[in-house]
Amino acid sequence: MRYSIIFLIILAGLLFNLDALSAQDEPLFEAEGAIVTWFAEVIYPEAILFSIEIGVPAEQIASASLVIQPEGGRRIPITIDLEQAIVQEEPTTQLNYLWDFPLQEAPRLFSNVIYEWVVSSTDNQSSRLRHFIPFQDMRIEWRDESIFPNLRMILPTEGPSNQRLHNAIEPIYNLLAENTGTRPTIDLLVINRALLDSLCTTNRAGESVIVGEITGTEVPCDPEVVRGLINRTSLEFIETDSLVLQNITDLASQRLTEIFYAPLWGNRDVPDWFVSGLGNFYSPNPKGQFLNTSLNVARTNTQFTLNEMNMMPDDPDLQLRWQAQSYGMVLYMADQIGVPALFDFARSLGTSNPFDTAYQVVMQQPLSGLIPAWRNWLFTEPAVSAYGFTPYLEETPAPSPTRSPTPFPPTETLVPSATPTNTPLPTITGVRSATPLPTRTPTATPRRGTPTVTPRPAGSLPTVTPVVVPSQASNENSSPTVAIAIVVGAALIGSVIGLLVTRIRR
Repeated sequence: MRYSIIFLIILAGLLFNLDALSAQDEPLFEAEGAIVTWFAEVIYPEAILFSIEIGVPAEQIASASLVIQPEGGRRIPITIDLEQAIVQEEPTTQLNYLWDFPLQEAPRLFSNVIYEWVVSSTDNQSSRLRHFIPFQDMRIEWRDESIFPNLRMILPTEGPSNQRLHNAIEPIYNLLAENTGTRPTIDLLVINRALLDSLCTTNRAGESVIVGEITGTEVPCDPEVVRGLINRTSLEFIETDSLVLQNITDLASQRLTEIFYAPLWGNRDVPDWFVSGLGNFYSPNPKGQFLNTSLNVARTNTQFTLNEMNMMPDDPDLQLRWQAQSYGMVLYMADQIGVPALFDFARSLGTSNPFDTAYQVVMQQPLSGLIPAWRNWLFTEPAVSAYGFTPYLEETPAPSPTRSPTPFPPTETLVPSATPTNTPLPTITGVRSATPLPTRTPTATPRRGTPTVTPRPAGSLPTVTPVVVPSQASNENSSPTVAIAIVVGAALIGSVIGLLVTRIRR
């Protein structure tokens, strides 16, 4: 019963690949004879367990054979040792065969392994099964996506959606294609580093083993095979600690940069810091964390030397600092010569002088001065702005004059009238503050000097004009005339007043 359930699970997981294999010359699934159930289990990445159950007791099994053919590989015929293969004898017979292969003969990752059982009974009856199994880590449910026509990604199902991956990665691909003049077709595998590192476990005997997810079958774990198999795959791959979109985008940008520029650079010795920094420069994600890390390093004078920057360190604790510095060095170049010139420099490295010479030509300074110059530049305002830049930012358009549309018919314009309008006077709220009076600042007033008697030359003083004073006689002659005039005037005034009074009485 247990193996029947296992059979149904495996069968459900494999049937979706039938269409992909329909182009094979031979049918991919055939079952005839007394077959009850079957299954195959990938004990990734070192072995495959094949199992079949025949509806006759073990004593009636005469012989068994198994043919294994990895996709694109050679056909491997195997004669089954019944004493070792039979794990259940009655009422039915179950046979297991564990195929553990050397690294050189390992199937390609995500390729199909076709297998064919032939079991003969003592009454000359044969049971035959032909089927296949994808060679992959069965602990993970994988998703195979075409992100856009030139990029296929295989990743765990819990990763970001196809649309989010498309929106994040397609701009990177297009900019790389524009700057390199190529549009390669890429199959990209996203591997969870934690799952990869957990393949090997320790059993009760203290041995390092890989355990099958279905049957619990143990096989010795060889770390070289684990890593070697990934390196042998035809897929490009990235290892990530997290399946969040930003992390995958950064790693994809790094890997795509290497893929696009590798044919241009050929065997040229391009330092790791430039490759890594350029890959991060192509990523659209913000790099504020790199600025903070670099500032701390610069303040404590613990930046890597130029020789240390030529190769990424193996220590994970040092890798973040190294990546921050490599990105900063490339960003400094872009700030000094411009982004188009940086891309031109990267493209020309395969045909130009050695890297240090090419750098000196474009930067007008020796490569040995790069790190000190970058360190000083970090503390400037242009550096802070540069760390917020990505090559995907839209340019801000310059303002330009535009005509305003005139409605038809034209809108009537009101003519001002002579009617006065009541314009409210401004009111003052709050409390007026006293206007300070001007203060009198004492000034130094020069004192008059002590008068001295200074002899003047003759004729230097002004000449006084004599004033004529009237004599006493003339005053006396004019006094009677004035007196007579006063008397006559008074008499006239009195007469006028008298006449007015008389008329009023009448």
